Amino acid sequence: MTEGPEEIQLTDEQEDALVQGRNVAITAGAGTGKTTALTERYVTILADNPSLTPENIVTITFTRKAAAELTERVREEVYDRLNAVNSPEAYNRWRNVLDDLEDGYVHTIHAFCTRVLRERAVEAPVPLGFDVLDEDGAATLQREVVTEFLERNQDDDDVALLAQLWGRDQLVDVLAGLLDERPQSESVLKAWRDADVDDYVDICWEVVCDLDVADARQTLYADGLVEQLRTVANRVDREDTIADEDGLRAYQTFTEVATTLSDDPEESDPRDCQRAILKLYEACEKKNGGLYSSSGYVVGDRDEWGEYGDVYDDLKDAIDTVIDAVEPHADAVETTPGGLEENSAHYALALMRVFDDVLATYTDEKDRRDTLDFPDVIETTLEFLRANDAVTERLREQFAAVMVDEFQDTDPRQWELIKLLTGVDEQAASNVFLVGDEKQSIYGFRGADVTTFGDARRELQTVNEARGVDDVPDSDAASPTALELSGNFRTLDEPLSFLNELFEYLFQPEGDSHEPHEAPPQELTTQRDRIEDIEGLTGSVEYLAVPDDADTAAELFGDDHPVAEGALDHTIEAEAQALAARLTHLFDDPPTVQDPDTGAHRDATPDDTAILLRRRTHLDRYQRALEEYDIPYTVVGGVGFYDTPEVQALTNLLRVLGDPQDDVSLYGVLRSPLFGFADDRLAPAVAEADSVWDALAEADDPQLADAFDLLTTWRTLSGCATPSEDGVLPWHRLLSRVIDDTGYLASVSADERGRQAVANVEKFRDQVRTWSENGVHTAAGLLHRIDRQAEIDPREGEADIPGDAEGVRVMTIHSAKGLEFPIVAVPDLGSDLNFGRSVDDHGYVRLVDGTDDAPPVPAVGGPNPGDAFSIEKTAVHEYADRQFRPKERAESKRLLYVACTRTRDHLLLCGTHDIDVDESGAIELGEPAAFDDADRWRDWLQPALLDGALIVEAIRDGQARGEIDGASYTVRRPPRPVDWYTDDDAVDSAPEISIPSPPSLSPAKRIAATTLVNAVADASTDGHSYSQREGSAGLSPTTFGTVVHRINELRPPRAEWPTLIHRLSRMTGEEPTEADLREAVNHAADAVEFVDHIESDAQLQEVHDEYSVVARIDESRIVGDIDRLLVTPDTFHIIDYKTNDLSATTPDELAEHYRPQMLAYALALLQHDRTRDVRASFRFTDEGIEERFHWVSDQMTEIESELRSMVDLVD
Repeated sequence: MTEGPEEIQLTDEQEDALVQGRNVAITAGAGTGKTTALTERYVTILADNPSLTPENIVTITFTRKAAAELTERVREEVYDRLNAVNSPEAYNRWRNVLDDLEDGYVHTIHAFCTRVLRERAVEAPVPLGFDVLDEDGAATLQREVVTEFLERNQDDDDVALLAQLWGRDQLVDVLAGLLDERPQSESVLKAWRDADVDDYVDICWEVVCDLDVADARQTLYADGLVEQLRTVANRVDREDTIADEDGLRAYQTFTEVATTLSDDPEESDPRDCQRAILKLYEACEKKNGGLYSSSGYVVGDRDEWGEYGDVYDDLKDAIDTVIDAVEPHADAVETTPGGLEENSAHYALALMRVFDDVLATYTDEKDRRDTLDFPDVIETTLEFLRANDAVTERLREQFAAVMVDEFQDTDPRQWELIKLLTGVDEQAASNVFLVGDEKQSIYGFRGADVTTFGDARRELQTVNEARGVDDVPDSDAASPTALELSGNFRTLDEPLSFLNELFEYLFQPEGDSHEPHEAPPQELTTQRDRIEDIEGLTGSVEYLAVPDDADTAAELFGDDHPVAEGALDHTIEAEAQALAARLTHLFDDPPTVQDPDTGAHRDATPDDTAILLRRRTHLDRYQRALEEYDIPYTVVGGVGFYDTPEVQALTNLLRVLGDPQDDVSLYGVLRSPLFGFADDRLAPAVAEADSVWDALAEADDPQLADAFDLLTTWRTLSGCATPSEDGVLPWHRLLSRVIDDTGYLASVSADERGRQAVANVEKFRDQVRTWSENGVHTAAGLLHRIDRQAEIDPREGEADIPGDAEGVRVMTIHSAKGLEFPIVAVPDLGSDLNFGRSVDDHGYVRLVDGTDDAPPVPAVGGPNPGDAFSIEKTAVHEYADRQFRPKERAESKRLLYVACTRTRDHLLLCGTHDIDVDESGAIELGEPAAFDDADRWRDWLQPALLDGALIVEAIRDGQARGEIDGASYTVRRPPRPVDWYTDDDAVDSAPEISIPSPPSLSPAKRIAATTLVNAVADASTDGHSYSQREGSAGLSPTTFGTVVHRINELRPPRAEWPTLIHRLSRMTGEEPTEADLREAVNHAADAVEFVDHIESDAQLQEVHDEYSVVARIDESRIVGDIDRLLVTPDTFHIIDYKTNDLSATTPDELAEHYRPQMLAYALALLQHDRTRDVRASFRFTDEGIEERFHWVSDQMTEIESELRSMVDLVD
């Protein structure tokens, strides 16, 4: 559902966008007809300048899809011009434009640079006939280079040092990540290539450290802290007699600080003062961060100090003083270097040296293959133009206009390229056109820099002013570089008014004014009535507030409510249940929407709905919830593109062109819609021949002879046979010729999945065009690319045609960019936004950009000085957070904006919230994080949209009406699902035929596998005796089990397990004790060893962690996640780790207790595939004991019967 080429009268804002003879920059809000304006400007340039052709206009788009769409829109506009002309001259003009469109410079930035270099390969610093690696190809080569480098250099000192920090796989990830992060990683390398450890530590003090020396001296000296420390220092001469270890450590720290610092503040070493504050802070710090409130939490009992009781008393007083003194420095000490940073320096510099060698190896390998990757393509083009004024001048003469779409997602290098092509720096540019929207800049993770747009505006305005054209004739616009498109053609007034008010609030600056990375708000006006009949349509916004814990949900809604049951598993499970249940109500009593294709007003259906996810992490939970309530859905970006019949036919054709003796491929081509011959016609013709190709050459059948002639012609045009005088066509042109010669699109469109098939053909043709532009000239080379792409990404999705997808569309927000839907649901408002982008997946390596005052810095984790097995993040990581966190928060706001503005008619927001019920039954809404410390979308939304009164009313009455500056919305309680069905498939019947009413549907009963286990145990006469691991001051049994499972799933190096345990525990608000760490490591080690042993003896086809399954028993659905599922040719093998305490229970009793869970999993797998048996292994990691179960497919009925009796026990 993209913006269509509607025949509309341009708005005044769109008319302004057509102004010529000056440089233009436009902010185009969501749904404001940006593509229409871009198309009109392109055609206007050609209309006003008869001497120009598409080869004189550069148009840079963000994606290949956008380039293809713009070209098609221009083509349609040119056809309209052709139909309207009234003279031979005008006809010839537009006919020539139409013919030249294929050669126009409408490209992505990488494709454009590739074309520039290829067309000037003799002059450019590139190999003749060079190839370009796409992202997947580059990633493959990078990992190959890194892996081979490490194998050859494993004895290198730096490699050996890094191997102490990371396992081999993680080191490969880090180094490949650095290659992928070019040019940023190259700038960091340049700054640190010849540095030593002292240089790194100096930067930590001079740049990273936020603790001001004057403030530190004030605290230590002027406020008398040092004097009080000296009253305690050196008073214990027999430390071994003191049993209070924590108190003794504090005493030792105070003594060290008191004796290290100079008596004279002015003579004290600045770093000693800063370091002293850090040490004092750490002496009084809790294990999970933050200061203790008083000395009683730092020291033990007075009795433990024996004869030094007086020192104990003075130490407590000193600790209380220190806590008060250092508390104001809490933020600053996070960036103050200590022993960890000194350790980390060695690893950071070793990593830079190894990366330097890897980069050189990667460069050599690319040179050997005559290839460039994407960063090379841009950088090489820039270097080429910088060094060749004559070439640059010729390009400026050729390109009369340069237009850039989605400019908010470019970066400074791309802007530099535009300036070189147009002469911005020389103030010669006269027709640069930039269009974008800072509010929709969401590709920071790909290197996009939203601040580039503002810089470009200012530079273009300076050029316009110098040329005396900083105006828009016949317009009220202040400047051609300050234009806006604000008329929204997409969204109804009700949701648009809400979004205007909401993002007026969300896009407020975190400080006093907007920083360059912060997008200011823009008020959009409703213009949809200009292109559609919307009379009688009413839009809406609602907010589904979901409790984030099971106890609250059960108390508010009942134990059997889907949200309460889901929350037992995961908060996102609860949210998915709430959203799916709400959709059943929506489709049962549907709102009226406008059909995007016909314009007719009708009841909404699942086909009108999109669920937009920030991430795909919990996609399976939403799928499972939709399935449970029989809501049809399609995951956009599904799998199997290269296996679709329409793509297979074209791939087979390419094989035939390269090798006509490939009988299998040729027979497939002849039977495909390319030719459409039936077997009964082909078989007799080829039966006696040596090959299918020879049979075609000698065929008497005139249609088979025609097929041979066409294939021969295509081989000639492709260069696979002796070329004709007409030369050789690029592969994408050849495909276009094939499609035209055979009517292939018409043939595949007649199939039941015709629209999808056509879209797939266009996607394939677009991909082939990219490969052609990147230098793939032979059939073998093209087939190699296709086969490699299919191997790299066998699950690549079919072409995106959301408008034709069946049921609810489920997709990421990024993939929904540029699309629109009548109903949009945006869930996951309560989940962590996961700030802190890093080179590796674990966050240990980050790159910090340089500033005018500081060089770029690598942040690399290092061993804790007190525990060499614990790898920790450093002050440089905190520095990186402070540099990037505001920018990441700003981009998260923009991502939410993009999601919400996809809606045409109805917007549904859904998120978990901290909702509590106190002992009196009063409902309270937890406090969100501060606006400028938000780490969840709800932290911004809750203050604007929710309060305790609204929540109470919504829970009591089912819904409550809220307002934000006059724009209304509805807050809803998560409902129970209802039966619903559509009658879309009903057909008119003859009068004498009676059609029975559809049977009523009973709601599916959802049961968690763990709930089933407990229900059976509660009903058992003998009872299943078992005990969980004892809770402690550290980890709860649930968290303990989670960390063991996650270690086995993630498989980090053994040395990193304690760090991972800490990180996973803190995500639940818990802190492991030393005993917890030891036990978790032991349990995890047993699980890992057990799994490795099982898998070493198995013929594995697939392995899945946390595999979600659904067992169907009549109207009930038993759901759960299998810890680890092994798939062999004849068996599903379930592995389930149990961390229960076996001191009071035997393993066989526990296995029997959990047997219902395994039965449900077995049934789910057998319902999926009855050709395999099911084995199940419980691994009790407390004592390393395995208990087994085994079922064969013939037992499926028996399993169903047993489970049916168990399901009846669930309330």
